[in-house]
Amino acid sequence: GIFTQRQFLLNDDASPPILHHAANPDHSSSAALFDLLRSGAPIRNQSNITSSNSSNITIQSAAEEEDSGRPSTEDLLRIAGARFIQSSWKPGGGSDTNNTNNNPPLDDLSSAVGLSDEEARSVELAESLLTAAEKVGDGQYDKASILLTECELRSDPEGDPVQRLVHYFGRALREKTDRETGKQQKCCSLAGPEKVEEILMFPRRCFLEFYDKVPFGQVSEFAAIQAVVDSVCGSRRIHIVDFNIKNGEQWTIFMQALVSRDEVQSVDHLKISAVGIRSRDVMEETAQRLVDFARTMALSFSFNLVMLDDFADLKEDTLAVEPGETVAVLSEYLLTTLVAHSDKLDRVMKTIATLNPCVMVVTEVESNHNSPVLINRFVESLFYASAYFDCVFGEGSRIIVAAEGEERAFRSVKMEVWRAYFRRFGMEEADLSLSCLYQAELVTKKFTCWRHCTIGVDGKSLIVGWKGTPIHSVTAWKFNCE
Repeated sequence: GIFTQRQFLLNDDASPPILHHAANPDHSSSAALFDLLRSGAPIRNQSNITSSNSSNITIQSAAEEEDSGRPSTEDLLRIAGARFIQSSWKPGGGSDTNNTNNNPPLDDLSSAVGLSDEEARSVELAESLLTAAEKVGDGQYDKASILLTECELRSDPEGDPVQRLVHYFGRALREKTDRETGKQQKCCSLAGPEKVEEILMFPRRCFLEFYDKVPFGQVSEFAAIQAVVDSVCGSRRIHIVDFNIKNGEQWTIFMQALVSRDEVQSVDHLKISAVGIRSRDVMEETAQRLVDFARTMALSFSFNLVMLDDFADLKEDTLAVEPGETVAVLSEYLLTTLVAHSDKLDRVMKTIATLNPCVMVVTEVESNHNSPVLINRFVESLFYASAYFDCVFGEGSRIIVAAEGEERAFRSVKMEVWRAYFRRFGMEEADLSLSCLYQAELVTKKFTCWRHCTIGVDGKSLIVGWKGTPIHSVTAWKFNCE
């Protein structure tokens, strides 16, 4: 059978759960990889949305609407994982690290599993990548290098999805190997979090094209904006704090939503405070576009640009919150960049709490890339990237896999971890409205590939995925000021 991806459970104690993991030093990478590929709960098929208001919204998933009979990229990876287990795990327990390949040949695989020759070759390539990851995790760098050379020869950054995945993740493993063996200086190898943050804040052209053609980015954004609209309904003076303003398009949607709900006359003023740490000129251009757009809406509007050296330097007075303002906070992918620095994350959250916002809407990556064990985060990020289909975040995979310690600054954790963390600040998760859920559905249906976008809920969190694999989560939080 096809093995399912493990859903990681992190310890939930008094200390920040996103920063602490129990690692077993005696548990080899071979055993860890075997456990990850063999055990765990299956990925949820997010085909049904159930609101807390006892109403059901059913969105048919890709499997129900359209079944091409062809395995997905993730399916091929799981078959590769099954073959890896078969070839490297001894019947009596333990792994055979000297065993290279005891699997049936490709023609047998094709007939046994029903794969085409091309798909069978993809499985073999993915299996080589998994074996290379095992060798890197066990410190067998010479053996890993041989396998990585094979992966480099057979992968292609412009090939099919498996070839692209193997290209990027093989490159990350190569960099990890070179760093560990001294062939590449650690201080000079990675671009660092700045480059990844730059992509998230001000996406390059290929990312924008991806955003326009694949649903889940826009679904998450529209749902988040709708959650803000619902929370400030009826407020006369609205103050938005946005930690990822990008080109500001989300706030033109917000302004239009105010107008469409006939609330513009009751809104005395809208202020947006955009908090950033770089690219002032781009943010100033965004500010001018929003000012011009608000003028066309006949909406009283002001823009407050807050440039910082570090997000941890944020202070309440820099946001210029005035009496009578209803404050709402939008955090898109900010927290992921702060996971590596718990003190900075705590400072940002404490400052946000002092604003007493009516809501904090959080959009984050719904995957665990924070394990201190290389093989754990390698497998999790590999399956996550397979859902992304074409490895838009190639730079992100390098930092997740190749870096360690402070250099591994770009980390993601799942929603259950954020829930445990937010409880420390007295935050309570709020229901997302039916309008928010319907908005997600409507945006999805705009895309030709909408059947592959899966939408569901985890508690009160909206989960947006690709063919059943969770990609993004959207949540709304209230601060308990008592």
